[in-house]
Amino acid sequence: MLAFEVSRQLRKRGNTVKGVVLIDSPVPIGHEPLPKQIIEYVVGSGDSDRKKNKSVAREQIEAMFGQHAGMLQQYNPEPVSSTADRVPCALLHCTRTMNTDQLCGIAYPWLSDDDARTKSIDGWERLLGRRLLVVDIDCNHFEVFDANNVSKYSPNRSFQVKRD
Repeated sequence: MLAFEVSRQLRKRGNTVKGVVLIDSPVPIGHEPLPKQIIEYVVGSGDSDRKKNKSVAREQIEAMFGQHAGMLQQYNPEPVSSTADRVPCALLHCTRTMNTDQLCGIAYPWLSDDDARTKSIDGWERLLGRRLLVVDIDCNHFEVFDANNVSKYSPNRSFQVKRD
């Protein structure tokens, strides 16, 4: 979403933006921030053994996650209205969900429900005022930058396009 907003600001200043790649980004309209339980799980301080040995680094990472989630909740961009502002966008879409109820003890549909994730893509298309190139990647949201996925989905590899 940062790339999306930066592209908007650059275009407002007369710069050309060739395109934006959204990396499994939820639509920012009405987005619910990540709950603390999921942040703790992702950072690795959610289980009882790790809670005992919670490091300063983990605490800082959790705090940054919380701040970013809060900023995302506050971000409410206006839909793209003019054809000139319709920058081509592609979304790397993670096809695997996470059972946040089981893993984190809390429901969070954007990570755990295929329908919610599809609605998010539809929301991006409404926000952008155009179809979105969607490229499926076989992982969950927090595995995008795992080494095996980076090499698997690098530009010199082929991949499936879900919709364009």
